[in-house]
Amino acid sequence: MGRTVVGFTFGLILSACLGANLFPFKYYTLEAKTYDGKLLGPTSDQDLLLSMCSPGEADKAPCMVIFTSEFLRLKDAYKKCQVDLDASQRGIE
Repeated sequence: MGRTVVGFTFGLILSACLGANLFPFKYYTLEAKTYDGKLLGPTSDQDLLLSMCSPGEADKAPCMVIFTSEFLRLKDAYKKCQVDLDASQRGIE
């Protein structure tokens, strides 16, 4: 019985996190004139070559772009979902 309640609660929270719109954040594929340069990571040792985003046979759009405002909305939604899930697992409302 207890596992059923936990499973049901987890399902409700997961549904609430996902919502009716599966991914409500705006993102775009990248199409550049040239793929020279770098993708700047949080630190310079995490930078990547922009050429990794060059379309190929297997993947026509290997890179996605998201604007900072959308990224911050996504990050906030993720944090809220994590907090809600943690509270649910602890039995806190």
